[in-house]
Amino acid sequence: MSTHLSCVKQHLESVRSHTHGQKIAVIDGQSVDVPAVVAVSRHAHAPHIDCSPEKQRNIAKAVAVVAKLASGEQSQYGITTGFGGSATTRTKQTALLQKALIALCQAGITPAFKNGQVLTPEEQDLLFPQDWIRGVMFVRLNSLIRAQSGTRWIVIDGLYKLLLHDVAPCVPLRQSISASGDLGPLAYISGVLTGHPDNYAWYGQGAERRVYDSPTILQKIGLQPIEFIAKEGLSLINGTGASSAVACLGMHDCHIIGVASQVLSAFDLVVLKYHISGRDNPIVDVQTEYIHHGANFMAMAVTSATEKLRLVVHHIAKLMFAQLTELLNHSTNCGLPPNLAVGEPSVDYSLKGADVAAAAYLSEIAYLANPVSTHVVSAEMHNQSINSLALISGRYTLEAVKLCFMASLITSLLSLMSTHLYALCQAADLRTIEATFRSKLFSVLRTETAVHLPGVRFDDDFFTRLNSRLIVLLNGSTDQDSTTRFERVMGDLASTLISLLNDETATMDVPLKAINQWRISLTRHSRQIFVETRAAYAKSPDAGGKLLGRTGMLYTYVRGVLGVKMHWGDPTVDKTTIGSEIAKIFRAWKSAEMAELMVRILVGSEGDLGGTSRAKL
Repeated sequence: MSTHLSCVKQHLESVRSHTHGQKIAVIDGQSVDVPAVVAVSRHAHAPHIDCSPEKQRNIAKAVAVVAKLASGEQSQYGITTGFGGSATTRTKQTALLQKALIALCQAGITPAFKNGQVLTPEEQDLLFPQDWIRGVMFVRLNSLIRAQSGTRWIVIDGLYKLLLHDVAPCVPLRQSISASGDLGPLAYISGVLTGHPDNYAWYGQGAERRVYDSPTILQKIGLQPIEFIAKEGLSLINGTGASSAVACLGMHDCHIIGVASQVLSAFDLVVLKYHISGRDNPIVDVQTEYIHHGANFMAMAVTSATEKLRLVVHHIAKLMFAQLTELLNHSTNCGLPPNLAVGEPSVDYSLKGADVAAAAYLSEIAYLANPVSTHVVSAEMHNQSINSLALISGRYTLEAVKLCFMASLITSLLSLMSTHLYALCQAADLRTIEATFRSKLFSVLRTETAVHLPGVRFDDDFFTRLNSRLIVLLNGSTDQDSTTRFERVMGDLASTLISLLNDETATMDVPLKAINQWRISLTRHSRQIFVETRAAYAKSPDAGGKLLGRTGMLYTYVRGVLGVKMHWGDPTVDKTTIGSEIAKIFRAWKSAEMAELMVRILVGSEGDLGGTSRAKL
């Protein structure tokens, strides 16, 4: 097993263990990893927090140090001074200073909230997805509990209770440049703890989940509003919790994409029947240690990691698109019809539109793969003249992955891979139909040759050469309607027959009329077998997995579990659009079942990673 595959297998096992309660994430300042972030963010896993007396004593000591600094004569940044380019100001009103900090950072655009509101899709587009917010609070708690920021236990515990009660503060999607941390997003989360009347959050389960203002939220979960004292506002917002959490989710998705690309490549090789050298997966080079750290220089590390991920996604997308276009092109797909059409090519264009859609996905992925770090502008009185844009980079990484499967980069890649996988299953069906057709045709070829050319003895080598020529003619004529196709194929094969007969040294003369009758009969038989084989497959479809080996598990999953239908090119049969069928695959990419299936295929195990699950990943 490769290092990368072993890593992904362990990664998915860890996510599963958290999701199924076999492993509990612990907020202790050092134990948080990417699988834990995924479990808390996407599976509503409830982490434990280290509330030991020793931990609380260390936190209290740090708070005491800040209090001593606040009362001293020497100015202390963010405690008695202003912030950033305004650090020249001085004040002893330390609590008011923290309120001013939170206020200045709450400058993003949000919907016009109302208590008990259900947001429209357009309104939700202005905000962080709720799974991101859970991840942000989890990662930030892991930093705060290290007792290095002087934040009281009541604040840490309050943020933890928001997470446990599945409260998701409403955070503007756009605002942060991730310079001195993700100030804006963390300020909106912190504002809920203070009970600010214009800070809102999601609360409730299922259809009852609504948006409420902070005082209502705190009342519902039994918390009192907290007034931050010296440095606490700064401690809460001056970190990379948002960009790190989003980067972790992107990292997780890219691991799955890396494995899926290898499985789809293997699938492609089988249906095309040609060899291509393996490609190393570059995802393993991207490190994730950044999730424990803060400050601008670590935000730069997050940006670097997510920009690498986007390049990885782009390279994978190009590979998937190249394989897809080879599969759809009858000049390169080794005997399959153009556009993987089941019907007559003159009236069935099957996946031609999907080819165009895949090109659109790849173009968008290429655009999103561009670095955001080249677009840095100086901000905040030039105090943040060089900033990381780490959160923006992380957002676009998730966007790219969606395109690859179908936030846009990840969405784009998921869309492309869904299209590719749909085409592979269609190709497997067509290859199965074609294999059955050719097997029957080769048998009929022998029979018809014996019937129309009696008295001539043909050895196996003769039929091997005749069959080889027939294969070439069949492979080169898939873009023709069946009637025309088999007339031309058998006409060309008759010329080959004559040439082979002339090469024979001990044969009797064969009348041309007999050869012509042989041609006419084979033309009729070949089209009849062709039509009957397709009709028979329509009565008992979904047999394409038989020629695939382990990748047949994926074919069976797509056709059986997901219910993705083959496209027949017949309006009386095709009751759903091609896009609707591809969308079934797109939605499945986020399931643990799909991800674990990919790993099982590569590992070579018929079992799973510890049970069946359809939880979102």
